[in-house]
Amino acid sequence: MPPIPNWPTIGPRNSGYNVCALQCLLNFRNKNVALKTDGIFGPLTRNAVIAYQKGNNLVQDGLAGPATLAKLVAGVIVRNPTANMAARAAQYLLNKFGATLVIDGIFGPKSEAAAKNFQNGMDIAKDGIIGPISWRYLLGYESYGC
Repeated sequence: MPPIPNWPTIGPRNSGYNVCALQCLLNFRNKNVALKTDGIFGPLTRNAVIAYQKGNNLVQDGLAGPATLAKLVAGVIVRNPTANMAARAAQYLLNKFGATLVIDGIFGPKSEAAAKNFQNGMDIAKDGIIGPISWRYLLGYESYGC
């Protein structure tokens, strides 16, 4: 089993799956879809991170670092059937590891199977549920080769 990864820091120099997931998680926490999911950490994403940090008594640096990410996913459990922005975030992250999921925010049988495959690849609990450990591995690693 790969070691539990450190939380990454997602900021202006980042783009791609982790930024898409961050944008989805910010929308999930804000109960809206105002932040465009484009995978680009631009000024709007930075402002959304700062607003989230301010609302959660976190350091307001505009970077989604360990404390911010841990707070964003705290208590967020995605399982079959879940349909929301957190499910969409999980789908982006599972695709980072080779899944070919349609990013629709509906965590159904295909997403569950992709989660089990990911968990098997990381040698962590293979329950198909995206919980605290799976979030950390999904965000903290870029590939199975670690």
